[in-house]
Amino acid sequence: RYWNFRRASTGDNWYRAAQNAYFVTSATNKAAHLADEIDIIYTLFFKGNKVSWQTGYSYLIAGSFLDNVAVAAQGAGSKAVDQQWAYTQLHVNF
Repeated sequence: RYWNFRRASTGDNWYRAAQNAYFVTSATNKAAHLADEIDIIYTLFFKGNKVSWQTGYSYLIAGSFLDNVAVAAQGAGSKAVDQQWAYTQLHVNF
């Protein structure tokens, strides 16, 4: 999957699942592009589809909004860091 995260407007923030902002956006940060994310997911079903094993990998590419946040927090020449993570899970239906 591919995701493109953007703010609805330049006065908007980036929100967590509970709808509280990660941080209050500076009035000077007019960038709308938060980040791009690439997800690779593999799921294997077995035992009559009652059990599944899934593994995934994600790569988040920081956008101009996060670059501006890094400059505000760490000074000129700073740049946001891309993130990578992986997971695995076992799901059992009864």
